[in-house]
Amino acid sequence: MTHKRADLVDIFRTIAIIWMIIFHGAYDLKVLGFTQTDFSSGFWYFFPRIIAGSFLFIVGLSLHLAYEKGINWSKFWHRQIKVILSALLISVTTFFIFPNNWVYFGTLHCIFFSTLFGVFLVGRRGLILLFIGLIGIGLLSGYDLFWVSSLIQKPSMDFIPIYPWFLATLLGLLVASFQGFWNFVYNCRTHPLLALPGRHSLKIYLLHQPIIFGTLTLIKNLL
Repeated sequence: MTHKRADLVDIFRTIAIIWMIIFHGAYDLKVLGFTQTDFSSGFWYFFPRIIAGSFLFIVGLSLHLAYEKGINWSKFWHRQIKVILSALLISVTTFFIFPNNWVYFGTLHCIFFSTLFGVFLVGRRGLILLFIGLIGIGLLSGYDLFWVSSLIQKPSMDFIPIYPWFLATLLGLLVASFQGFWNFVYNCRTHPLLALPGRHSLKIYLLHQPIIFGTLTLIKNLL
């Protein structure tokens, strides 16, 4: 497999980013009192979980794409440092703005650890299936996200623990282990502009909320 840029994977990431912006826009409208949207059930409950799962699934695809022929540790740790510093920035910022439900282990935190564990599974389909099976058994036995939440009862606006969410990265690694998937990726016609946001996903992740929340706060103060 050649290691050229996979535009379709970036487009997948672009779609997840668009979903994320839509959700956070709706969430901010609720926080600032513009709407009374119920985020505890139905579409708005499952939507952010689909978004988080999508990002983590793409982590699995990207790990295989980047490291299937060998791990460049310098590149790996450079990326990891950016992710964990970004995650800590979100934790510190939300701690001061939303002290009652700040983000102590959110999507970026989970991406950091999923990447850290997942990089050792690249190209090892047997081990990937083993871990998928173990997490699957745990979920079927009742050890799901609600079980984790019962152990860690500190509320958070974005709680994405490594268990069971690492499963999404494992599924991405599994799909990426099949050459047929990459044949589809590279043969699929795409437009570079659609892939552009996906190539800058971390920057958008960090900037979109201050922009949305700040704009809506300004509008509220002007009304």
